[in-house]
Amino acid sequence: MHDANLPRNRRTRAVGFVSRLLGGGDCHEARGGFSCEDPEGQGATPHTFAPGLRWKTGLTAAALLHALRERQTYATTGARMLVDFSVSGVPMGQRGEAGRDPPAVAAACHAASGIDRVEILRDGQVVHSVPGTGKDQTVSWSDAEAAPGSHWYLLKAVQQDQETAWTSPVWVNRQ
Repeated sequence: MHDANLPRNRRTRAVGFVSRLLGGGDCHEARGGFSCEDPEGQGATPHTFAPGLRWKTGLTAAALLHALRERQTYATTGARMLVDFSVSGVPMGQRGEAGRDPPAVAAACHAASGIDRVEILRDGQVVHSVPGTGKDQTVSWSDAEAAPGSHWYLLKAVQQDQETAWTSPVWVNRQ
């Protein structure tokens, strides 16, 4: 996914389209996340894509299929990044209620190189940004400025080498 796609993605989400983000390799040799230009599978090419799945329930085939079906996925530009993201307890890819309280964002990122920043987007606009503090970053933030109604949130994590991860959106309704 490239940031240039965000306007189109905003429009589809604005009309109620529920989507997910999932990266996939450009390789046709059954080596997910690696390029055919990198036969040793070390991730040495600059244009690979690594799929990401939320693995809270395990690494079994059933747990991975569940994560795919529930849109609990994220995409990266190739770096092996681990990302977990929820809003008011609603995990990425899901819909839920925030109640009357401000939507509460919780995130954890682990990157292959230092994290430059972590951005939280609401309805396609950056509403919160946290500077990186190394390879591991947690974010805990409440969106007190979110108006009542339905909103979608996603997380964008950018490493110092500009490799990036985007989560699937979380849709929450604030009363």
